[in-house]
Amino acid sequence: MITPRPTVPFRALLANRTFAALWAGHTISNVGDVLYGVALLWYLLDSTGSAFSAGLIAVAAMAGRLAGGVVAATLLDRFPARRVMLVSDGLRCALTGATGILWLGGLVPPLAVLYGLACIGAAGGALFGPARVAALPQIVAPEQLVSANALDKLAAGLTDTLIFGVSGAIVATLGPARSLALDAATFLISFAAVWAARWPEVRAARHEPQRPLAGLWHGLRWVRGNPIARTVLAAQLVHAFAGGLFFAGIAPFLRRHLAGGAAVYGLQGAVFSLGLVAGALLIGWRAPQRVGMLYALGIILNGLGNSGFALAGSLATLLPTVFVAGLGGAAHTTSEITLLQSSIPPELRGRVFGLTLTLATATVMPAIALGGWLSDRADLRWLLLSASLTHVAIGGALFSNRHIWRLRATKDAQA
Repeated sequence: MITPRPTVPFRALLANRTFAALWAGHTISNVGDVLYGVALLWYLLDSTGSAFSAGLIAVAAMAGRLAGGVVAATLLDRFPARRVMLVSDGLRCALTGATGILWLGGLVPPLAVLYGLACIGAAGGALFGPARVAALPQIVAPEQLVSANALDKLAAGLTDTLIFGVSGAIVATLGPARSLALDAATFLISFAAVWAARWPEVRAARHEPQRPLAGLWHGLRWVRGNPIARTVLAAQLVHAFAGGLFFAGIAPFLRRHLAGGAAVYGLQGAVFSLGLVAGALLIGWRAPQRVGMLYALGIILNGLGNSGFALAGSLATLLPTVFVAGLGGAAHTTSEITLLQSSIPPELRGRVFGLTLTLATATVMPAIALGGWLSDRADLRWLLLSASLTHVAIGGALFSNRHIWRLRATKDAQA
């Protein structure tokens, strides 16, 4: 008797035309987003000569992400996810395309318009992302969720590693105006992909209150009453705060302790992205169903890698720890999304994902500011080590939680 060969998880996913269309469109859109961010950043830096003015682009994007998360938690589950994604892509395509065309025609947009574009672009992404993640369990089989989320992480890691590395040269060649027009084209491709896709959607019950923020509070109440979602959200917020502190100290640490500049900073970021890619590839290929265990171990591994970063005395010892942190980051983020997808009722997925995005963004913003302030006043090694050991402690607590540790990505996870 011949035993049939198992289907490769990624190949099976991409054979699903709906998933393949959404994944391809979203991946191309991410490529445009990277070019878009680099174009605005370097244009402002070159035209104003002010690092502060250029840095405000990141502030505008963070504010847009926060606002988009609030809108997502309010609108999702009241409206079909596909319609929300179409509106998000269509609006961003129209705004970035119009600005790029006017710019090519000689009408240079004022700074306020560019900051507004960064804000709206991030808000649209924060609306599109939860809608797509919430719809994914209706597009793929439950046992494919781990591989589907890993494939998303794989594409994002490759985009960061490859496109970010050449984005400066592309923007220098095309100029900021053409880069905006190129970004608009990627949104158009994503719009077409969503338009072509069809899947059965679950909507909220008709009797639910229709006040603007009712969905946000309803999602929060559900999270408080569900032990799995409550534990994951608490871990996510503590992890985001410690991660914000760690992120703010990376560049000062490299400068003070390793005499590294922008090139070293970019190198360690590329190595981290390679770790993400390798981790996502391995997870997607193996498709482990014990997502609770993977979640806890991923946070522990990420924290251990970051702890090695804080203790590194040279670039040769630092880069392997960064790669380990990337492996843990892939396991952590992939399994976290799968945990929530598996445990949240279909009619609540959109608002809960919007809620978690909103709270995580609101947590990491002050953490980055506090981390920058502490970096000028505290020992950087202790600051980074404290943040990374907090991640290890979170993972250890999750690993000892039987609700999380035993959870599998199956149809009966909601029970």
